[in-house]
Amino acid sequence: EMLFPLNDQILTYEEYLNWDSPTEFSVMDDCGEIDEDATTIAITSNEDCEDYRIQYAITFADRCGNAVDYSFEVQVLDAAPSFTMTEPTELDCGSTFVVFAEGVDPATHDFDWTLHDPSGTWEVMSQSADQIEILAGDDTAEIQLTVNNDLGCEVSQRQTVVCNKSNAVRDIAAINDFVLAPNPVSDALTLSFQSDKALSGSFIIYDVLGRKILQQDAELLVGENQFAIPTSNFDQGTYLLEIATKEGSLIQKFMKL
Repeated sequence: EMLFPLNDQILTYEEYLNWDSPTEFSVMDDCGEIDEDATTIAITSNEDCEDYRIQYAITFADRCGNAVDYSFEVQVLDAAPSFTMTEPTELDCGSTFVVFAEGVDPATHDFDWTLHDPSGTWEVMSQSADQIEILAGDDTAEIQLTVNNDLGCEVSQRQTVVCNKSNAVRDIAAINDFVLAPNPVSDALTLSFQSDKALSGSFIIYDVLGRKILQQDAELLVGENQFAIPTSNFDQGTYLLEIATKEGSLIQKFMKL
């Protein structure tokens, strides 16, 4: 007679990670210990993350030539990762914000953040396993987070974010056809635009932390305008250029090589 060591198991994902999967068995019968060379273990899974089950099929053999098949199953209740993404509120264009993943352990899961940016004006500033910091650009963008675990189970969520221009800046209606070139820039940034009226204003450059790097006063003329701003002393990175007037502001992002 053989005594079998294990029954079916029902475990959470965290419990499964801490569970010692059997690779050796201590089984006794009238012939003594089992014959390890004649004993086989087959481990398979159904790979269904909604109802994840792992099957152990074992053939035990003793030294008298007797053999018996034995099987048991491990069910993992929460194999598919479950999490939520925090949503930013009152998001201003040109500001930075952080999105967190909540409800899932970074120590036992892998995280893959992706920013989908149709306008090309949003930028990832930094990220760790369970959070991402983003510089808000124009209009809308989409943040995607994919979380997977050691079972191969994967879940993705998407979140659409919209920057609020009314809270951040009021566009200057008189300015049209605004172009920053070259972008990225090395030594000098050229601003070109059309203005429907004469305005007094300033060109202000900020780094991504919101620190003012440069301010240059300017008189905007009716018709075509072109200005040059030296950038050779800027560190490599991302900057925001603001044209500030009494009628509002206009903000554009540029990169320094």
